[in-house]
Amino acid sequence: MEQQFPSQENPSENLPEDLNPDFRTTNDLQDAREQALDMLEAGRHKGKISTQVRQSVVALYLEIQGSSTVVRVDLMDHVVIGRRDPNEADVPELDLSPHAAYQLGISRRHAIIRRVGDHLEIQDLGSRNGTKVNGVALLQDESVPLADGDDITLGRMTLRLLLRKQN
Repeated sequence: MEQQFPSQENPSENLPEDLNPDFRTTNDLQDAREQALDMLEAGRHKGKISTQVRQSVVALYLEIQGSSTVVRVDLMDHVVIGRRDPNEADVPELDLSPHAAYQLGISRRHAIIRRVGDHLEIQDLGSRNGTKVNGVALLQDESVPLADGDDITLGRMTLRLLLRKQN
């Protein structure tokens, strides 16, 4: 029996359909971005958006700054963010490899976003190039709370966090 390995030519071929850019159209991404931005704007008119999350699934939309790419992540407990290691089978839950992660200094296991009680927090996992939230650097293994609209910088890639509660 021949063992099959992920293709080096197309690293996104083994991603789940909702994270695989090959399965998402520009309209899908634009619709998701517009929906998230509408929610953000609506929350600004009512005052600060609550960052509390309950036991339901929370959809995180991470907008990659400098591009029109919005990545959706359904979060129950936590999500590890990083890049694929071409020599190992270990792939983080949110693999940023298709978005030039290596070139932008993202570690294989760079950071983790997790639910803590009714809030979200991010922790740097000892990455080489660091993690920042709204321009403030995290210490290695330090956790800080996250809020809707925060800018998360991993290495030299900045992501805008947009929260959306699932029914």
